[in-house]
Amino acid sequence: NGFVDDVFGWDFAGNDSDPKDDNGHGTHVAGTIAASGDNEIGVVGVNWQASVMALKFLSGNGSGSADDAIEAILYAASNGARVLNNSWGGGGFSRALQEAIEFARDQNALFVAAAGNDGRDNDALPTYPASYDVANVIAVAASDRNDRLASFSNFGATSVDLAAPGADILSTMPNDSYRSLNGTSMATPHVSGVAALVWAQNADLGYRQVAVRVVGAADPVPAFEGTTWSGGRLNAAAALTPAPKVAFVTRRDDTADTAGPYAVTAWATDETSVEAVTLSYSVNGGAPTLLPMQPSAPDEYRAAIPGQVMGSTIAYFVEAVDADDNRATSATYSFQIAEGGGDAPDCGNFAVAIPTWTGTGGGSLSLLLNLLFMGAVFVSARKLAYVLAERRRD
Repeated sequence: NGFVDDVFGWDFAGNDSDPKDDNGHGTHVAGTIAASGDNEIGVVGVNWQASVMALKFLSGNGSGSADDAIEAILYAASNGARVLNNSWGGGGFSRALQEAIEFARDQNALFVAAAGNDGRDNDALPTYPASYDVANVIAVAASDRNDRLASFSNFGATSVDLAAPGADILSTMPNDSYRSLNGTSMATPHVSGVAALVWAQNADLGYRQVAVRVVGAADPVPAFEGTTWSGGRLNAAAALTPAPKVAFVTRRDDTADTAGPYAVTAWATDETSVEAVTLSYSVNGGAPTLLPMQPSAPDEYRAAIPGQVMGSTIAYFVEAVDADDNRATSATYSFQIAEGGGDAPDCGNFAVAIPTWTGTGGGSLSLLLNLLFMGAVFVSARKLAYVLAERRRD
């Protein structure tokens, strides 16, 4: 593949075949994903038999370049990685980085990303790479042991998909040691590990089907109702059950449009087949109206709520039913027909830079791009779609 002796992965910061962790952050994340179980040693990962492809693009002090991040993503997707764990963040919008994520999507790979540790709303001020609007991105907030949003965690009703444990997480560190850390960096590998379990259960799934199973299986939790798209916290066992799952239901903003219609899209998937998907809506707390949703693409369904008078509040949810009458229901969302309603303003683009990310307990982190490669569902390495040698530094 053009990389000499890349047995364990690659260090794009040092441009060599030794991606050894010189900070501890990457080892901690990898342990949450794949630490061995039933061995009476240390901790256990979410997916005991996963293989980890170690790809490093930042130095021990957290500095690095967007070019190296892009190369790492392209390498992972081109060499068979199915779940890319991105416990890093910083800088503004980069078209080149988005295209790398899209390339991973086209190779049927998920891109699981930390929402950030600034305690802010990503809907108002995006955090990259979690805020890239690409279908294979799952953005992860951090929950604490009381099923609340961790105080440091970023959030976003439309830009962060679900929460996962990210406070006081004990995991592996270099030199046969262990340490508890806080951060959305720690929440993200929980989601990556579950995605790997789902894919190991069914290797033929597409990236979007895996995402629907993981996000659609989240436990509804009040703290995440208005802070994540799913309104819930990761549930590994539920993600692996054969019952139908519903996720990524359109969250409509308030609007002054009284004519309508108000389109709603949802994704629904099942171990066998989804028999019916229904949009249920009510106006001002009245009786619900049921609208059959029509498939617009595999596992994607659409319906439209008709126009309503000014001042109306519309609440809606989506339900999926399979052949065995198993049912899954999304969270309930609402919007109002109101003067001044509309989409949030575009926050614009920022200069590309990836600074050291702090906030996980106050210390600087070495932001390793930890890219999960599932040996259990190994896919033969694909030829590089990009000539990486031309991108690599001299």
